[in-house]
Amino acid sequence: MKKAFRQRARRRSSTKTGAFFEPATSWVAYDGPVAVAYVKSGEYPYDFEDRGRTESWIEGVGTLPSRRGRGIASALITIAMVGYRDDGMESDCLEVDSENSTGANRLYERLGLAPEKRSVAFRKVVDPSD
Repeated sequence: MKKAFRQRARRRSSTKTGAFFEPATSWVAYDGPVAVAYVKSGEYPYDFEDRGRTESWIEGVGTLPSRRGRGIASALITIAMVGYRDDGMESDCLEVDSENSTGANRLYERLGLAPEKRSVAFRKVVDPSD
């Protein structure tokens, strides 16, 4: 596979990007013309005071199933984390499904991230007769 990392610096509008999207620390890995992995970063400066620290967030990470296990996500996250440090951030953060079956949790731990808290999701099935 050709090792080509190119930065994507396009702003997009959505609840997960918009004003909080950090294109300078968001990356895409390509194999020729095909995007095979990405890391998307964000910062929420309005939360810094409440949290008592500055922090960057890994908003999304993905690797094509056929390309997993090759260290691509590790490389992209590492590049992003160097950018966070260089930007003066005190913490690197991400949220992940604690039951993720892709092995992502082990990857994050190998990169020095540690669980800070666990959360619970609630759901109610909608009854159309209500």
